[in-house]
Amino acid sequence: MKVDLEGAELAVLNATQVTLSHILGVGTELNMGPARNPDNLAGIDALLRWYGLYLFDIDIARYPLKALPWGYLSYETNGFRIDLQQEYGQIGTGDTVYLRDLVFERDNGLECFEWNEANVLKMAMLHELYLLRDCAIELLQGYQASFPSSLPFDHFYDLLTTLMMEGYKRHWVR
Repeated sequence: MKVDLEGAELAVLNATQVTLSHILGVGTELNMGPARNPDNLAGIDALLRWYGLYLFDIDIARYPLKALPWGYLSYETNGFRIDLQQEYGQIGTGDTVYLRDLVFERDNGLECFEWNEANVLKMAMLHELYLLRDCAIELLQGYQASFPSSLPFDHFYDLLTTLMMEGYKRHWVR
């Protein structure tokens, strides 16, 4: 589920609680700064954790003050103001990924979600989509060790590690 409603995310998630118990993940924006609703962060996190969804990733957006020597970077195009993401400044918002942690659930006797090939493959694909390939491999290894399956696990591991190495090379070799 993807929710990005400029501050109304918590209200929408509260209205979809029946759905939250049946999904593998939620991507949503969090508001964190004092100019925004700080309860949004705590409320969303508490609600999603209640339904067995854990924070796996957050891409934060910082908002520097205009008092900085190099100023607040923005530009206008076609009448729209576009603020450039900054390395400095207070955290204002963040795009998050909350996912079920099937391995954690199983290891702690929670088993809130059914372990079957379809769910494991969907979850592994979500992990890969969000560049959480180590999580995908851990999930696949956990399923392979605990359940009989004819899935091509070695092929999956090769794909995931090849993608990791390609990303590593692109990052370090310029």
